Amino acid sequence: MPVEELARRTGLTVRNVRALQARGLLDPPELEGRKGYYTQQHQARVALVRRLQDRGFSLAAIGELIREWKAGGGLLSLTGLEQALANPVSAEGRTPAPVAATFPELLDDPDALARALELELCTMHEGGEAVAPSAELMGIVRDFTRAGVPLEVTLDEVANLRADMDRVADRFRMLFRTHVDRRFNRAGAAHAGEWMDAIRRLPPASVRAVTILLSQAIDRGGPQVSAQDEPTETGVRPARTQSRGKASARKKGRTPAAKRGGVG
Repeated sequence: MPVEELARRTGLTVRNVRALQARGLLDPPELEGRKGYYTQQHQARVALVRRLQDRGFSLAAIGELIREWKAGGGLLSLTGLEQALANPVSAEGRTPAPVAATFPELLDDPDALARALELELCTMHEGGEAVAPSAELMGIVRDFTRAGVPLEVTLDEVANLRADMDRVADRFRMLFRTHVDRRFNRAGAAHAGEWMDAIRRLPPASVRAVTILLSQAIDRGGPQVSAQDEPTETGVRPARTQSRGKASARKKGRTPAAKRGGVG
């Protein structure tokens, strides 16, 4: 990946990435011709640096730790830790495919295609081919659209779900940093193996927990859409919400008189 992509994935600026490399905290990119490309290992190193910073280490101290680990002087295997951080939570839903094969109708709508690119449902490869990083996710978007949900609404819902999932992921990260990282910080390097094991096990467990709880929520059902509910272009507005809105408006209409009576 180019340096811009590494910066995007890690939440840094290109300047930050260059600074880590200048300090010796990040290995140089692999060269292909005159262009340098970064790998998942580089991404894992940045994740490691940021995690250690979160735990209070300075960049100078992190540099010392990395040099010790590389030299074999530390009990914690740098390679093993980086691999634990680099491994994806799951291979599920990570099979790419051309959009022309998974959802060809998307290519006929320039606005929707631009929105899908913005949401990273697809990327443009060299030659102008649109490719879905997750053929399964793109297929789900297609299925909702073909079932009657407008494509614009479906894409908006994908954006909403991404925001929801970011919040859920942040909560799991906070649990890990607040409790697991803190416990390792107290226990020291003697328990480094337990820390690495937790890094490997807990992210997939978090994904599985969300999957189970969502399945249970769908099975339980929730507020049901009734015949009295009003469908809109962007979803369904329940009739009871409208009633509350009207009641609220009526109350607001009476409020000024009540206030005037009280003041007088």
